[in-house]
Amino acid sequence: MNEKLKLDPKRTALVMIDLVNDSISEGGFETENGGPTHAKKQNIIENVKQLANACRKAGIPVIHNHAKSLPGTKKNSPAFAAFATDELQKDYLNSWGAAPVEGLEPQPGEHVMDRTRINAFYGTRLDIVLRGYNADTIIITGAYTHHTVQHTARHGADAGYDVIVVADGSSSVNDEYHNSALYFGLSDLATVVNTQELVAAIEG
Repeated sequence: MNEKLKLDPKRTALVMIDLVNDSISEGGFETENGGPTHAKKQNIIENVKQLANACRKAGIPVIHNHAKSLPGTKKNSPAFAAFATDELQKDYLNSWGAAPVEGLEPQPGEHVMDRTRINAFYGTRLDIVLRGYNADTIIITGAYTHHTVQHTARHGADAGYDVIVVADGSSSVNDEYHNSALYFGLSDLATVVNTQELVAAIEG
């Protein structure tokens, strides 16, 4: 157990980022980049499913945040240019790729918000929703550790939240990118834990 880990369910929220088919399912947009392979290695679906269910039982809000390739998405970087293709923008909202992976679907009453940038806070109502719940601690899971997870965690820390990143509840394209984000990029901004110790803290 991480001795620094203290959770008050009434002041905590779980944020699930980009756990959709295009990010972590075979046949999705990120298949060639290794996203689904690393997600499988991390056992991310089962880990996040267990964590989300523990949060729901404890009364911790579960928030889903998904990137969407929409018309008008600015292609100002290689990452955005690759994502904001004409093919992806065509009827993307109703596509298989944009849908949550099986087992991690939003439950009734849970917030679902879309964005067109990497950071889950940017251009979304995430901060407003968190403050509405009086949450000052956020648990972050998702794809990708070196992009969305890290950007969101950094923003959360700057905004005054205590940030917890779930090491085996997030994935990248390989171990090198994943571990670099967790243990270098976020080393002094977030608490990094595994699913089991976090579930134990929630249930305890």
